[in-house]
Amino acid sequence: MAPREVAKYAESIGIKGIGLYETNADGHFTHIDTRTVKSFWYGQKEEYRSTFGGAELQDDKEDIKIDTSKVNTAAADPKVMWNYFKKKGLNDYGIAGLMGNLYAESGLKPCNL
Repeated sequence: MAPREVAKYAESIGIKGIGLYETNADGHFTHIDTRTVKSFWYGQKEEYRSTFGGAELQDDKEDIKIDTSKVNTAAADPKVMWNYFKKKGLNDYGIAGLMGNLYAESGLKPCNL
């Protein structure tokens, strides 16, 4: 999956911290984090971006709200996550990088914002 598509999808589901690195010099990846205010940037120079083409959030200051009663906690199982990303076409290196970032940001806890 192309880094730009990951950034676009992350924006569309309300992620507020997104950095897009899609050149050879940048390393071809998307940084996603758990900020509570919108912060989008592009490349090593961290150039400001207002959007990556996903749906704009209605209010940048509004916190993301999740109904935790509907969260599938089985998704926190690393094996389940690995298999999910593998089925989506990511290679082992991409999955390891993505899961490492998710672990560092949330401890792989689906409700940890």
